[in-house]
Amino acid sequence: MELKLLDAVGKLARKWTQSPLRAIDALKKRVISRLIGALESGNLDGISEIQRDADGLFVHARDCIHAVPYNKVTLETRTDYAEAALLRAASLLAAHNHNTKKRKREGGSTDREGDCGRSNIFIEALKVLDVALLVSGPTEHRETILEMADKLQAYLAVSGSSTESADNADVNGSSVPAVKRPRLGSPKSLCAPQILHPVPELDPPPSLISFSNSLRSSPQPFIIRNALSDWPALSTRPWSERSYLLKTIGPHRTVPVELGARYTDSTWSQNLLPFSEFLDAIWGPAENITYLAQHDLFAQCPALSRDILVPDYCFVGESEEDDEVRMNAWVGPAGTVSPLHTDPYHNFFAQVVGSKYVRLVAPEHSEKVYPHDSMLNNTSQVDVENPDLESFPLFAAVPCVECIVGPSDLLFIPRGWWHYVRSLSVSFSVSFWFS
Repeated sequence: MELKLLDAVGKLARKWTQSPLRAIDALKKRVISRLIGALESGNLDGISEIQRDADGLFVHARDCIHAVPYNKVTLETRTDYAEAALLRAASLLAAHNHNTKKRKREGGSTDREGDCGRSNIFIEALKVLDVALLVSGPTEHRETILEMADKLQAYLAVSGSSTESADNADVNGSSVPAVKRPRLGSPKSLCAPQILHPVPELDPPPSLISFSNSLRSSPQPFIIRNALSDWPALSTRPWSERSYLLKTIGPHRTVPVELGARYTDSTWSQNLLPFSEFLDAIWGPAENITYLAQHDLFAQCPALSRDILVPDYCFVGESEEDDEVRMNAWVGPAGTVSPLHTDPYHNFFAQVVGSKYVRLVAPEHSEKVYPHDSMLNNTSQVDVENPDLESFPLFAAVPCVECIVGPSDLLFIPRGWWHYVRSLSVSFSVSFWFS
């Protein structure tokens, strides 16, 4: 498995350097040339110097990313970071291969020690690539990074490092007794509010023609109960099962998380966590709310896409120029809140695990929801379930519709409609944005 993987890394590196690239500096050219030569010849005696140079390039690229606010980071800088991450991951793998062979020649480590070291190196390389996906964003190297990360994850799965056994290991990698962990849908719920102004429930669901016609007039929110009954995520490949998510996504994949109940709070922050630690965190104390929000988990872990179906309604949008369906995952504990806000796309919101309370306000009432004046001008200043009517008096007269979405429910949120979402339990949702 290791030799096949390193061979694949070499092929990826050759393909990468042969593709059209902007001018890169002399050190980067030297690292690429030496790394490819070492992988092709099998002579890795100079890998320590290659790895040192690759690490230097990576640190430089990372410093350039952090030197300015992210919205001012150029495509060139992001591309530099993606290239440096690929080089660092490849040099890590090549150095480990060389060191393993050297120890064997010298009568060193046992197979078990070698397997453990190999897994640790692969985990480190996988983290480098995952962070590159998150930090560099869309660059010409994105598919190469995804392919390399997928191969590393496949190896870790075969080696047993991506199973529940890895989840039941202590920080030193030693086995500890298995802990019975709750399913994602296990009761750890908040009280649901009384629904006074329900979102219309459509049964039978609208035809594609009638839905398409509504988009061209004045689309209204609606909910379809039990719309996802044919999704494997709710049956044969259940997202409510922690073990299935760990096996499919991998415990060592790095994911971006929000820390805090809502992004408008002064104490709100962001972090990167291994996926297994994130699953632990969403079952942590209520005051430590950790939320994987609006993340394209399906691009990072394509195998997860097999478990869902994009609603057909997403393909009858108004725009002929933009027919992309943008999928995002939302995973978190009870108590996460998306403040009242609006998005520039139509949205089919699919609830897979757990339940959420949703309140919606039509766009003609935008002034009465008091949007922020800052860059958060798509977000209301009002705490929807505990409004300060002295500061925001017009909000008292704002009409709304509301609902509770549970497993297998599909909610349509038209473009421009304000929506507030609060999780009532540990939950897993998918949003499908389309034009």
